[in-house]
Parts: sequence; C-alpha cells; structure tokens
Amino acid sequence: MKKTAATIICVIMCLLMSGCGQKESDPVAYHLDDRGGFLTERKYLIEEQKLTLDQKIGQLLFVEYRRTAMDEKLEKMLETVQPGGFILFGENFSTYEKTLKLVKDVKSCLSIPLFVGCDEEGGRVQRISSLKDRAHPTYDIPTMRSVGNKGDLGYAEKMGQTIGAMCRVFGINMDFAPVADIVIDSGDTIISTRAFGSDSKLVAEMASALGRGLQNSGVMPVYKHFPGHGSSAQDSHLALAVNQRTMAQIEQFELLPFRKAVEEGAPAIMVGHIALKDLHEESDEDYLMPATLDKAVITGILREQMGFEGLVITDSLQMNGLKNTRYKTDADIAQAALEAGCDMLLCPKDALKLFEQLKERIENGQLDVGVVDRAVTRILKYKHLYIWDIYDEYYDAQFLSGK
Repeated sequence: MKKTAATIICVIMCLLMSGCGQKESDPVAYHLDDRGGFLTERKYLIEEQKLTLDQKIGQLLFVEYRRTAMDEKLEKMLETVQPGGFILFGENFSTYEKTLKLVKDVKSCLSIPLFVGCDEEGGRVQRISSLKDRAHPTYDIPTMRSVGNKGDLGYAEKMGQTIGAMCRVFGINMDFAPVADIVIDSGDTIISTRAFGSDSKLVAEMASALGRGLQNSGVMPVYKHFPGHGSSAQDSHLALAVNQRTMAQIEQFELLPFRKAVEEGAPAIMVGHIALKDLHEESDEDYLMPATLDKAVITGILREQMGFEGLVITDSLQMNGLKNTRYKTDADIAQAALEAGCDMLLCPKDALKLFEQLKERIENGQLDVGVVDRAVTRILKYKHLYIWDIYDEYYDAQFLSGK
C-alpha cells in the first residue's frame, strides 16, 4: 500500500515568535517551494520536520473548548498541548466579530497551523446557525435526506460549496461531513435524515459530490462514520453501536460510499464507534470491538484492502460507544486507537492530561514512537496540501447567508 518516496523536500528551520507566550526555541518548518508550502506530488517525512516529541504528541490531538472567548484555561492548554486541531461547537458561536476573534486568538497561540474543524452537516447537525448576531443571519442548511431526494449531483456539489463558504468566514478549514452512512435499519433515529438515503449508489454519488463542493471552497471534507452507522439502532454517543450484518453484506453495501470516496482521493475519514459483529469470532479478544480501536477495521479493511492513505480521525473520545471494551482508561483508549491506525484523536475529555500520559508512555516504551511518527507524517502532509496556503484567509460575512 505504501509508496516509496521518490524525492524528499529539503527543509530549513526557522524560529518563529507567536502569541500565547510562544518560546523562541519552538521550531516551525520552513519550506523552499515558491508558495511557501509543500509541492503536492512529494512525500512529507517526519524526520524532515524536526518536531520535538511534545509537538508530535500535540499534533495527534483535536481539542475542543466550548466557550465564546479565549481565557486563561484555554490559553494554558494551547500553550502546553499545541494541538493539531480545534473543533468548534455551537457553544463557540456568539456574534460574528467575537467568533472570528476566538478563532484568530486560538491560531495565534500555535506555531504549526492547525485544522479548524466543525460539524456542519445540515439539518439538525449544524453549528454556524448558533451564531447570535442579527446583523449576520445564517443560511439554514437543509437535511442531506432532502438533498439526496433531489437526485441532482450538481445540486449536492453546490450545497457543499455553500457550506464550505460559510465555514471559510470563520477560517474553518475542515468539515466533519459528508455523512456517508446509508440508512438501513427502519428504526434508526441516529443517522436518519443526516444520510442522503437508503440506496448505496445514491449515497456514494451524493457524498462524493458534496465532498467535492467543500473542497472547491477550500474546506477539507471528512467522510463519516466508517464503516457505516446506518444499520445500527444504537446511538454510539450512549452505547456501542453494533452492525449485525455479515461481512459480505457490509462489503457490498455499507462500504460502497467510502470506497468511492477513497477512489476519488478523499483526504480524511472519520471512524465511528461501531462494532462489526461478523468480523471476529466470539472467542477473539477483539470480538465486538468498536472500529475506532480495531486494527482489523482501520489498518486491515480501510488502509490495506481499500487503499486509503489519508487521515483517519476518531469520532469523539467522550462518547460511551468506547466504554465497553477491554481498554478502560482514556490513555488506554487513545493508545489503542493510534495502534489500530488512527491519526488524530477527537475531543479528548482532558487534553492536558492525555498529552502528558501519551508522552509518558512513549518515553517508557509502552507506546512506539514510530506509531506516532506515521500519524504525524500524514497530519503534516494534509495540512500542507489543504490548509497551508489559505490558513489566514477569511471569507466575507455575507457568505453566512448562503449567497
């Protein structure tokens, strides 16, 4: 699956001063192409980045902080962790000016550009609509079911562009969308109208079209929830979701939208807390293991069988779908996810604590630093390919209205 790098970019390092008490000794990669970023056809090896161990660990963490403004607690966390990503929830949106300031303040604390993410799906899952600003009304994004019902790929792509433009107003460069799940279980209330429909080919085409639209607006799509949530009646926020279908059925149906996304060069996929009951024997210690922590799913199916080389991001680590496993502590769960093949850990409950725990595990040999290096290599690659050139660009507030 892996390709040998034909060339390695020559890198020189510079020292960069930034906000939040950034130390002069903190290195930032400086690259020699004309645009100030990486050339797209080249590989990005971790040894070329000269990152410290602390910086590597920080890149793995996609953190949250549900407040409307920078405060001392957030500043301390950012200074110490230097996270690779920051996700915005509805609680982060106040007025247009204050929300924009929050994003810029977070960015100012970091020497390495970060993914600014959001769950901007449409329907009942949209965050920007939480903006409390009469001067800047926001577009009410329709449900993806209604988009799918139109059967118009051009419309789906345009919807992706509209959502992407709304995101770019606040410098959001990653959207945890499109939903590539297929509604199979008639009792499903979790995915429901969040999915484009029940037809596998329709969902595959629509998800890819919406993803293209997001990319056209400079937003990195994250297809979710691999390997498919629509056949489970359980809510993985509350308990482990179990797919009861055979692996043959899953291969021919649930995986189709993700396979198409991979074939079209999807940059990122979110793995859900979904167990594939037919994947392991009952006597296997990984029987009913959530996909997030299952190497047979992420490395075996997604990376090796499907050939996916992009970023794998966990669903939120705070969801109860992760609790019913042999991994009991947050550090155990995080390490298992990384060893299974995940690159970024979304919404750790206590980012500072997990940062220290992962560092300790690497230093005592419990967690192989090579696992971390492989993940960070991918993270840096996709940052340079997707967000490096547009990191400090913000669309005009008029795009919030969807026009």
